[in-house]
Amino acid sequence: MNLESYDKINLDNNYIKSIINIDLKDYFKNYEYKNYKELKEIIRKNAKKIREIILRNSLIMQNNTCVNIIHAIENNLDKNKENLNFNCEKIEIFENKTFSKKKNILYMDYLYTLLIRNLYILFSSLNLERKKEKKFDFTKIYTYEYNYKKISLNEVIAFLKKSGINDINITDIENLNFFTYCNKLKTHLNNKKSNFNICLYIPTKKEVDILFIIEKLYDYFYFDLYVPITTKSGDLIFFPFDIIDNLLIKHDFNIFVPFLYIYLNSIKKFCFNLNNLNIITNKLFHFTYKENETIFIIPLIAYNNYGCRIGSGKGYYDKTLKKNKNITKLYKKNIKNTVKISISFEIFLYDIDFCESTDLILDYIINEKNIYHFLF
Repeated sequence: MNLESYDKINLDNNYIKSIINIDLKDYFKNYEYKNYKELKEIIRKNAKKIREIILRNSLIMQNNTCVNIIHAIENNLDKNKENLNFNCEKIEIFENKTFSKKKNILYMDYLYTLLIRNLYILFSSLNLERKKEKKFDFTKIYTYEYNYKKISLNEVIAFLKKSGINDINITDIENLNFFTYCNKLKTHLNNKKSNFNICLYIPTKKEVDILFIIEKLYDYFYFDLYVPITTKSGDLIFFPFDIIDNLLIKHDFNIFVPFLYIYLNSIKKFCFNLNNLNIITNKLFHFTYKENETIFIIPLIAYNNYGCRIGSGKGYYDKTLKKNKNITKLYKKNIKNTVKISISFEIFLYDIDFCESTDLILDYIINEKNIYHFLF
């Protein structure tokens, strides 16, 4: 789906046609799971190489508008990609694409514009509560920005004061590096109107910037946000997140987490209540948990057309949400619906089966070209 085709979409009647249903019921009915650990590691390394090339060349061209990115990176990709052959199947990991020649559109702007549009379509199809005063503009081109900002100690103190935190010794934090995800949003979501909780990751520079995408959709939908925290016991729990007003600090694996979590967990030794999805349900600061349907937006490094993803290899999401699947079978009547989504680029789609019995099967995968809905 290219830029021009979006201009013709009548969302109210036609957005569901943009979603491609892939029926996997027969495929998994008598599926014999194998051990693909070695294959996954090869694909993981391969995808990381390509990711590095894309990131490196996109930075080079930040001051270069109206460029066809393919000519700039194709040679490097050919040198670095591996032609992986298993069972006489060749993994095609790159395909030439023609990009818009419209003035002042950069490669990343183009990609993120398409991801924003596709996620808007998916959210609409899932019936997230809409802000009726806002109509989505399918002709708009978004300018991608990396919005993390390092902040001063005075800004940190102001945030803590506003949050009612007055029992931290300033000397204990003055040498720490604090950040915020800053944006142009000014008003908070109305919690009473949200009908979905969205659990999403706080991205690194190497991951799809889901916060940038969600920020753009903030104008059109009501939702409550939660971000994952890896506990010392190796569990994944989800802590409330304010995309407008937040204080971040780097935690395990050099990943940003809300400082409010560090404060409650490490300083106050707070006992968190979790629901069956490992979402924190306590009333914390200005956050109030609401029992809604839940969307999980799950990071990945690579994926295939069977709804399987390759992540970091640590299995946090697989273990957490597979556990939920078993609970759901027992208490299905009392549990709200959950939707598992990953967002990536088409170049990381591998046409090969690497599904294992421990893997989580995604409900949807979005890339810049399509929205895939896996039925199983």
